[in-house]
Amino acid sequence: MSSKLALAPSSPVFKAADRPGYKLDQNERSEALPHWLEKALAQIPAQAVWRYPDRRELEAAIAEKFALDEDMVLAGNGGDELIQYLFAELAPGTRIIAPLPTFGFYREQADIWPVTPLFLPPNEDLTFDLDACRRAIRENPNSLFILIRPNNPTGEMLPRAQTLELLALCGEVGTTMLLDEAYAEFADDDLLDQLQANPHLIILRTFSKAYGLAGLRIGYFLADGARLNSLRHRVMPYNISGVSLHLGLAALKTNAEREVRTYCERVIENRRYLQALLTAWGIRFLPSQANFITMVLGDRRAEFVGKVMAARGFAVRTFNRAPITGCVRFSIPADTRDFEQVLAVALKPDLLCLDVDGTLIDVSESFDAAVVATVTHYTGTAPERADILALRAAGGFNDDFQLSAELVRRGGVTVDLAELQEIFRSFYFGDETQAGANQRESLLIKPELWASWKQRVAAGEWQMALVTGRDRREMAPGLALLDYPVDQPVYTIDDVAVGKPDPEGILAAVARTGAKHLWMVGDNRDDIRAAVAAGAVAIGVGENRAALEAAGAVVFYDDINALEDLL
Repeated sequence: MSSKLALAPSSPVFKAADRPGYKLDQNERSEALPHWLEKALAQIPAQAVWRYPDRRELEAAIAEKFALDEDMVLAGNGGDELIQYLFAELAPGTRIIAPLPTFGFYREQADIWPVTPLFLPPNEDLTFDLDACRRAIRENPNSLFILIRPNNPTGEMLPRAQTLELLALCGEVGTTMLLDEAYAEFADDDLLDQLQANPHLIILRTFSKAYGLAGLRIGYFLADGARLNSLRHRVMPYNISGVSLHLGLAALKTNAEREVRTYCERVIENRRYLQALLTAWGIRFLPSQANFITMVLGDRRAEFVGKVMAARGFAVRTFNRAPITGCVRFSIPADTRDFEQVLAVALKPDLLCLDVDGTLIDVSESFDAAVVATVTHYTGTAPERADILALRAAGGFNDDFQLSAELVRRGGVTVDLAELQEIFRSFYFGDETQAGANQRESLLIKPELWASWKQRVAAGEWQMALVTGRDRREMAPGLALLDYPVDQPVYTIDDVAVGKPDPEGILAAVARTGAKHLWMVGDNRDDIRAAVAAGAVAIGVGENRAALEAAGAVVFYDDINALEDLL
């Protein structure tokens, strides 16, 4: 992280949520309970429960807030209910025009109702294609044009001048503009001042985002009174609960509005901070004026980041549906500190711990061959490769001496471990009668990728450590094959009191490097168990997917080269 970036401080205005993580996947204000709401909850009148509710008082309060006539407000059970009423009001075949990406509910409603949707693909950078919008509006009069500002899921804030241009164009051809301003409280401006002069404009607002009342389901339309009156006959009777109406009115009181403004200012401050942080990390994101940021990572990295965040207790949104794929969106918390640390773990590890055999180096013709030769020497029967893999998958056999001894025992032969070790080494290192199996080792990691990693380590981007079940003598040819940097740590079985699955080697690497955000990559269940015990992101590779995931691997790949997309 750049030294110019100051840590976003915590705010005493907001209380930490009493739950084991952060829910940042649906853009709610879910990390804190507004202080004003505590008092309002305690003052819910009994009649709010036993009487049928009347939403008109809330609509009048909203109208007063925006200096509008009362008939210019229509409240619903969430914005979704109002959107449904609007679609139901449309004549069959009405053209629905919306630039993508857009809020998924609009696409769902276009599939349900007898309308004709025209969803406009975005530009390559996922911004609105304004030329396509202009053409579509001109060519399809008397339509419904849907624009989200700031947009969900990208956060794009279409400039005011261009928005007004589209609004005027809609008016010229008899098209209604539905302007979704669910996130307007976090943005630089809104179009409330355009309502009186544009009867074809409908603005959608909500209490779910800035006000932190998503569970109450209160949304509202602001529009010309005649237009909204045509919708009122469709509204279900008593559509908003008495409790929701009571708390919605409380949210419009002076003390609550003041707290909402403070909260929004806080989110805007944290948005700037997190955007600067991502820029310093070299992470691409979409410019946003909402209460969320969408990172553009690519499919594999997006999936990885989502899984790492989930494993650390943070829910974020991963997008894998065209036109927005390979992206991760997160809501901006009021206190960024814990979130920032987990984000750093997922995006910017400072220590990469690596197993060697089956991870970096192909040992199928060396160590595995020595296992087969050793077991055959004692039992006269060569074990199947599946038998070797099954033992490794079971855990506890990261040491090939122990693995060979177990296979010999299963062959009905009693064996002295010290003697077996010498037999094994003769096959692995060779002797005067035979070449050593170690000469048949080769890299599993692409040489160009490995060279790139070493260059980045030399440049200080991160550090690495080898944590292996080999002893020092066995590790020597491996270090030569890897051309391993002499200044990066190596922990063999001779360098620790207890081998994997004990995390001693990983923790020693952490102590030596001072790292805080670490990954551990391995092909063996004991590698993964050690990673989990050390608090590392556990990444499994190789052939034992089920066993490694059961042991705690956050992700699994066929080989280590998949990490090229993650770093």
